[in-house]
Amino acid sequence: MNKQENESYKEILSAWKVYVSAKGFKSNTQSAHAQCVEEFLIWLDAHFIYSLRDVTPKDIWKHWEYLQVRPNRRRSGGLSASVLNFHVYSLRTFFAWLENMEAVSMNPFSGLEFPRQFSKSRIALEQSEVKRLYEVAETAKEKAILTVFYALGMRRSEGEALNVSDINFGLKKVIVKEGKFGKRRELPLHPKAESAFREYITTTRREIIIARTPKDHQALFYNSIGNRMKGAKMNDCLKELAKRGDLVRDVSLHVL
Repeated sequence: MNKQENESYKEILSAWKVYVSAKGFKSNTQSAHAQCVEEFLIWLDAHFIYSLRDVTPKDIWKHWEYLQVRPNRRRSGGLSASVLNFHVYSLRTFFAWLENMEAVSMNPFSGLEFPRQFSKSRIALEQSEVKRLYEVAETAKEKAILTVFYALGMRRSEGEALNVSDINFGLKKVIVKEGKFGKRRELPLHPKAESAFREYITTTRREIIIARTPKDHQALFYNSIGNRMKGAKMNDCLKELAKRGDLVRDVSLHVL
């Protein structure tokens, strides 16, 4: 995605980021809203549409058709069904916001309906396959990542947001402070999960803290340069384990 150059669009994008932040969305959702709108504004620029007041329902539809064929920038293939649905939701919210501010005289989303996209059903890994992932895990960090998403069943965003203080070894539980729909929940800490976390925290994580002195000292997982590890990198870690373990089908954090 090219960088936005249109100055008026830059100002609108900045105001949009302030709005989604004020709405209290989680940081990942804020970033996703910003990216969706920025990509749309860049698309408008490329099609010589320099004012949001000039956007028509036909333009919205053409952008949606473009998204259907736009390559995925993280992996091979196109955008997933959930990402396509989020683009529609984000832009619909964006234009409702513009309409409320009277920044557009007509909401081009009015009356538009888009076919909802559906993801292929995921088939969970069998116990023998999970056992194989643990067998080929070579580091305490790899085992801890498996534990977060398999033994605790966390979602990707929850694992990314997990802090070391969220693991209560005394009470044998792990706290998810803000799960789906902002709900807080507590998960039981199995002895094997406890062992995996203790090993990782006292070895690999400690070594990263000493070597990198990260600013975010609460994060459970760090990348190689000392920043909080992103969910995408955790997913890459799992795919590497699947490759190492000769698992033939596609493996992601979701199938754990």
